[in-house]
Formats: sequence, structure tokens, C-alpha cells
Amino acid sequence: MKSLILVSLLFALGGVPAFADTATFKTGVGKIFTSDEDFGGCMFGVSPGPADAGLDCKNAFISLDCDGLYGSKGVAAQKYSAVQLAYVTDQNVNVKADDSIKHNGYCVGVRIDNIKY
Repeated sequence: MKSLILVSLLFALGGVPAFADTATFKTGVGKIFTSDEDFGGCMFGVSPGPADAGLDCKNAFISLDCDGLYGSKGVAAQKYSAVQLAYVTDQNVNVKADDSIKHNGYCVGVRIDNIKY
């Protein structure tokens, strides 16, 4: 009986809680931009995007968290450099994104790997 009451209460208060997820996917770099106000300070355009990989975030961009809200600004600068390298050499990157950390609805890339294939 207690279980039934608990389950009923859970659904009455908004349903089951959502769980964060991460995904790693290969993507191209279509554009890069930097902002003083939005998107964690910098982000890059991707295709395919994180929603295509099953994550709960907007699909066209990945934030790199350059303002350091979720991590080190130094590591963010290294991720930004890796994305710039991929952009100028027209190579893909492997991105690990986390949909529990977002800037303006865009997932943050927690890892960027430069690849040659």
C-alpha cells in the first residue's frame, strides 16, 4: 500500500525524474563563434548534432563553456583550440557531450578529440 501511495504521489507531482545522459559522436565543425553574453562564451556548429545522438538538447551547436561555469576556463580554451584546428583543416572531431550541463539549451562538450578519419 505504501508503494502505491508513493508512486501515485510521484506522478501527481510531475512524473518520474529525468536522468542526464552523455554521448560521444563524430561530427563536422561548420562554424565557431565567441560571445560575451550567451552560450557559455563560445560554441561551434555541428552536423550531426547531440540530439541526433539521443541527447536532450538543441541540435545545431555544442557549447564549449569558455566562461568556465561548469569547468576550467583553461580546459575550455584547449577544447576551443581543438575545434579551431578541426575547422581550419576540414577534419571531423569526436565530441563527448553531456545533456545535464547546458548553456541556453545547448549541451556542453566535455571532451573534444581531433581525428583524421
